[in-house]
Formats: sequence, structure tokens, C-alpha cells
Amino acid sequence: MNKNITFRQFVIAIVEIGLLVGIFFAYKHFNPVLCAENEYVSNHICEPCTAGRRNEAGERASGNNTICDPILCDENEYVSNHICEPCTIGSANAANDDAFGNNTTCDPILCAENEYVSNHICEPCIAGAINEAGDNAFNENTICEILCAENEYVRNHVCEPCAAGSINTADDNALGNNTTCYSYLETAPEGFTLIPAGSFMRGSSNSEHEVTITRSFYMQTHEVTQGEWQALMRNNPSRFSSCGSNCPVENVNWFEALAYANALSTSENLQECYELSGCRNTPGNDMECSNVSWNSNCFGYRLPTEAEWEYAIRANTTTDYYNGNRQRRVGNIAWYYENSSNRTHSVGQKEANSWGLYDMSG
Repeated sequence: MNKNITFRQFVIAIVEIGLLVGIFFAYKHFNPVLCAENEYVSNHICEPCTAGRRNEAGERASGNNTICDPILCDENEYVSNHICEPCTIGSANAANDDAFGNNTTCDPILCAENEYVSNHICEPCIAGAINEAGDNAFNENTICEILCAENEYVRNHVCEPCAAGSINTADDNALGNNTTCYSYLETAPEGFTLIPAGSFMRGSSNSEHEVTITRSFYMQTHEVTQGEWQALMRNNPSRFSSCGSNCPVENVNWFEALAYANALSTSENLQECYELSGCRNTPGNDMECSNVSWNSNCFGYRLPTEAEWEYAIRANTTTDYYNGNRQRRVGNIAWYYENSSNRTHSVGQKEANSWGLYDMSG
């Protein structure tokens, strides 16, 4: 380095250094700190936005304080812990929720009338089909229906009329599986009698109330015999089996009685009245079922209801027994402990009521 520098050179050197420093300060002055995305300015410091808010302005930390804006969720999004999440399929949200606020939910999509659910989407029913349920698209698939009229059945998705002598009251859906019509009885089958529709006073003297039986029905004139059971069910569970085929079958529980009624309907091409499921063992062998449903409009064999039973045994009488009020005359119409010798007897040996029913009192 040359130590013999002139005064003029020294002054030029000082000026050059000053220009460099000035340029540096100018650079610092004209290039301020810019906050990153999702940051805001607080006392000239860049701070992160809180959950559920955002800021895309790229603000200068040297400027005034700023704020983050709330995040508004899009349509069909909901707020979960200040984050916008998409609604699950089959639900919707049109509220544009503020992610900074409380958690929100999506609402299930309810299909309009004559729409059905297919993979959580509302689809229009085909021409001629209806659906009035207002189905929830968030749930399982549903179907539209073309309901057949009374006395029609489904064949290859078309409603067809039942043949003469048969009937169908199920309102079958033509879009579903094929169905059938069932034969019905125009006259009382052998061993049955007609119980006409009507009203009676049901209950005892301190709880009587009027009950109306709205439909006539046929009722077997006596108990199911051991011979009738054995012919259909191929066994005989009776304790008093030695009594003979014309004696009442016993040791049969309620489930087994329903199974017998269904089997009798099937044997005569009539509609089964009961649906039994979850059954163990077989009829006559302590059969029990976990579920039973009853079609009250069926045209097959079934057990009488309690009201039908009481109506049938009274047979338009108002006395304690259908043969009067005197207890000593019970033996004329029933077997009981004083006259039965603790065993069963052939059916139809006592006096019938006015509708031709035997052994209704025992």
C-alpha cells in the first residue's frame, strides 16, 4: 500500500466510504421486513395467525398493526377444531361457517318426494314409481315403489290380477320380487263354523266394555285332535296319547301352535299368517322362536285373538256361562277336575254353544 497518499486522494476515499454506507442504509430503509403468509403485524413484529384465521397480504412489519381474517369454510364444509373439513357423503352445509368459531356440523340431505337413495345420492324414481318417505341420503339405500292394487300380484315387475278364487291384500311393490295370490275360503271348511261379525260386552262385571269384531271368521268347532296334529306334523307330543286320535292334542306350546297353523295353511294353498324366525327344535319337540310377526290380513289359518275367543265362547249370551249362570251346570259343557278323572276325553262330547263350538270352557 502506498503510504504517500495525497490529501485529495484521502478526501475521495472518505466520500466513497460514505456513499457505500449511505447505499447500505438506503437498502435497509427501502427493503422492510415482510410478514409471511398467515402472519400479522403486532408492534412491528410478525406473529402467526391463530387457528381458524389467515392473512395473505404479506404485510410490512414496520407498518401499522394488522389482523388476520377469519377463514370461511366453503359450501359443504364444516368446522372441526378451527379447521374446515369436507362434509361426508350424503350430508351438506351451506352456511359458510367461520373456522375461528365453534365446531359445526353438516346436515343430512333429505331426498325430495319421488326420489330414492343410491350410494348416498338422491336419484329420481323411474316413471310410475313413487317414494313419499323423504329419505335421508346419509343412510342406507332405499327404493321407489309401484304399489299393486288389492287382488293383484307381482310378476316380472308388473302388477297382474289375481285369478278367480284367490286374493292378495299385501300392496306388493312391483319393483320388488315376484309375489303370489292366495286361495280363500268361500264356504266353511269341514269341521269349522262361521262366527259372524258383531259387538259384545267384554270383561267381568266391574270392567265390562264394548268390543266390536269387525270381520266374520271361521272357527274350528273343537280342539285340534291328536289325529289331526299327527297327520300334518308327523309326531304326537301328547301326554295322554293313549286317549286316542279323537282326543285333543296337548303338550303343545304357543310357538308350536303357530307352526301348526302355518302348516295347515300351506297344505291347502292358503297364505301363512305367521312368520317365525330364530327357532330351535321342531314342532312337537319343545320348539321355541325368538321372533314372531303376524299378518292380520292373511287368508290362512291362525289362532283367534283374545277378543275373538271371548266373543266366540259367549255366542251372543250375557250369562256367566253360555248355558246359564249356574255353576252346577258347567259339567254339561266342560270337562274339569270333578268330572274328568284327571285325563283328557274325546272332543265334542259336551253341549255346544249356539254357534256350534264345543269344549270352549274346558
